[in-house]
Amino acid sequence: MIKKLIIGLVIIMLMVLIISCTANDIDEDNELISPAETDERENKGLEQISDGYILRENRSHNIEFHLDKIYALYTWRNPDNDNDWTEALWCFSPSEDAKLITEGKGLNFRVSKNNEYIATEMDGDIEFYNKDGKLLHVISNEAINTEEYTKVQLEQWNNNGDVLWCSLMETYNTIAYVKIDTETWEFVKYNDLNFFSEEYVLNPNTGWIVYSDYPVLLEIISSEEYMESNRITTLSIYNLMTKEEIEVEASETNRFKPKWSNDNEVLYYIRDKVFFYKLDEK
Repeated sequence: MIKKLIIGLVIIMLMVLIISCTANDIDEDNELISPAETDERENKGLEQISDGYILRENRSHNIEFHLDKIYALYTWRNPDNDNDWTEALWCFSPSEDAKLITEGKGLNFRVSKNNEYIATEMDGDIEFYNKDGKLLHVISNEAINTEEYTKVQLEQWNNNGDVLWCSLMETYNTIAYVKIDTETWEFVKYNDLNFFSEEYVLNPNTGWIVYSDYPVLLEIISSEEYMESNRITTLSIYNLMTKEEIEVEASETNRFKPKWSNDNEVLYYIRDKVFFYKLDEK
């Protein structure tokens, strides 16, 4: 009874957080609390989901909201041994008890919008669970990570929940994208174009990527050097499957901050002005 009461309190508090979030606190599909806000909220007295488990304290992707379900990463630590710890993905809702999906070190996850699939990644291995927490399929790091010196990173589900996109990353450089079909469990790797920039956004429904050649600052050149360089920065879109590429805009030392407003339209900035580009107007 006490455990259910605690779970209920956690759910109520998280639901209040959802309602009180501003537009900057939630991503474009209104499901994910931003990493900048998550850390602050984790320290506001959220109760433990179970004995020894507390909401993960770092700033990485650690919580998702889908319909009435909440998925969150928790950390368990042995109070007598700092090296004895694990991370756990829990799912809970007002209508059911908390459910442990999986646990391990270096755990990452993405949940499809329809709650049908839960994808987790540890050490490059991707595991797929159904909404009841049953393991459905595993894709090993050896099978999917065929590039040198890269790390598997979960990206996004498409809106239908039948395709998961992943990337193969080398530091800031995206070497390849991988599209996984959950109906066949087959996957296709797209590595014709590398993305080495601070801004690029995949559309998981269409396979288009909007990106610019805005440099990875501080690692290559400083912000001051870039602004004084008078360098022309270009915004483009690229289709991973057809290899079609379109130049959208070019502007001097500009950060475009692009995003997909819908499947056929890109929103971007030139300085403080907002612009739109529609694919059907190419």
